[in-house]
Amino acid sequence: MVHALFQLDISDHYITPRGLNVENEGVIFQPLFLVFWNLYSDKDAGFLTDVTLTTGVWSSIHTHESGADPGYWNEFDPILGLTFKFAGGFTLDTTFTSFESMVDSYPTSTHFEAKLSFDDSKYLGKFA
Repeated sequence: MVHALFQLDISDHYITPRGLNVENEGVIFQPLFLVFWNLYSDKDAGFLTDVTLTTGVWSSIHTHESGADPGYWNEFDPILGLTFKFAGGFTLDTTFTSFESMVDSYPTSTHFEAKLSFDDSKYLGKFA
């Protein structure tokens, strides 16, 4: 099974999650497109119950030229991830992302993230 997500944020500022104000002039369009590819699913399996591949891109496109080599297309971030769900409620999410400045404001940066989570809702009931 395949699912997709498209999101478009429009604003007058591009402020990074770490608080850096990248742009504060013009209009900023930030489309996100993700595709979730279910590679394996068996809820009755003993150990591994689900594997999903995530592919996608995020961009920041501005109506005001900016950057070291001024342009309108500010950033392009390809996204690749794998999610593994295990019996007992554990999930391992892995994500690889690259941040590329299309206006040469910074060198390309690549990141890998791994997150292990546990679904405690069957133990906490209404408090989960």
